[in-house]
Amino acid sequence: MRLRASRRRDELLTELRRFMASSKAPPETADEVRHFGWRGLLASDFTLENVACVTQGLVDVALDPALHGPLGVRDADDLRRRGCVLAHDTRIMGPEFLRTAARIWARTAFG
Repeated sequence: MRLRASRRRDELLTELRRFMASSKAPPETADEVRHFGWRGLLASDFTLENVACVTQGLVDVALDPALHGPLGVRDADDLRRRGCVLAHDTRIMGPEFLRTAARIWARTAFG
C-alpha cells in the first residue's frame, strides 16, 4: 500500500510539473507581487510562462532610468556591475522557475 501511494504521488508530481512547464494560461488570482514576494497558486498563477512575464516586468523596472535613483544605482551599467542575486525555495518547480528567471535577466538586462 505504501509503495503504491508513493508511486501515485510521484505520478501526480510529474503531471503537475509538466502542466506548470507547458501552461500558457494567465494567472487566475489578482496580481500579488509585493516587496516580500509573489503570492499565488501553483499551476494557476505559478507557471513557467507567468514567471517569465513577472521577471521581464522586474527587469523593465530595473532598467528604467527614472527608477535608478530609488534603486540605488547610477545607471544601467552600474546595475550590471553590481549584478543580481536569484534564489528559490524548496517548493516544487523552484529550480525550473529560477532557471527561467535567470535566462530572462541574462538575456535582457545583462546580455
